[in-house]
Amino acid sequence: MPKEVKSYYTAGELAAIFGITKQALLYYDKRDILKPEFISDNNYRHYSMDQYMLLEIIIALRKLDVSIEEIKDYLNNRNPDSLEELLVKKQTALEEQIRTAEAATAKITSMRKKINHARLLHSGKITLEHRHKQTIIVSDLASVEDDTERITIYARHNLELFDSPYFKEKATGWVVSSDGYFNHDNRKAIAYYTTVNNSYAGSNATILPAGLYLSIHYKGIFHSSGPALKAMFNDFIDRNRLRVVSNIYCMPLIDHWLANKETEYITRISMQVEYID
Repeated sequence: MPKEVKSYYTAGELAAIFGITKQALLYYDKRDILKPEFISDNNYRHYSMDQYMLLEIIIALRKLDVSIEEIKDYLNNRNPDSLEELLVKKQTALEEQIRTAEAATAKITSMRKKINHARLLHSGKITLEHRHKQTIIVSDLASVEDDTERITIYARHNLELFDSPYFKEKATGWVVSSDGYFNHDNRKAIAYYTTVNNSYAGSNATILPAGLYLSIHYKGIFHSSGPALKAMFNDFIDRNRLRVVSNIYCMPLIDHWLANKETEYITRISMQVEYID
């Protein structure tokens, strides 16, 4: 006996009720989670109230980004426990996505602060300032001469830190021996370093002690301008009766992320000093 088509929804009618396309209904048919009750002689698809109720479940779960396979499994085994298990699993995944998004947002905020700070930098003037103690993570280079190995150490240093909960700022700087620089004109890095929260207590952590620091924001490349900078430092140190009591710490503030040309780079060069009695 032929079915009374007036008792059924056509594909277009059912799709319109839920605000979806007829192609979506065809896709659900192909994925074997919602088949029409019957297909008429004119090739129209017709859906019953039972299919309407199933589609209600499918649409609601798809809005929660539940996969087709998970929906299919649930439709074949509908009960309170199965639905709660499905929702708990999805909630856990969403909470992890939220944590990931919040971490990414925090890093974006940190980088935007760095960009805004870079816009305000003025280079070329030596200053003295008192700093609080600061924990840094150090990757040693003192015994590494091969440039390729140095680059590898730099990459490992960054990869280790960028996902760390102690991560404070993006930039990684380098350390130069103050004795080598001032007495032998040696500007080669002896370590890479990155500042971290002071709560970090790893084996590669070092404390920059609180004290008086001489600093300059230098525009250009430190390695190619070492002699000129050294003359400026020596003049300032002599005039103010200071002595250097630490290595030299070079932190890029404007680098390849923010400038096309190396001549536009700005580096903060710092060293701890004390007054000569």
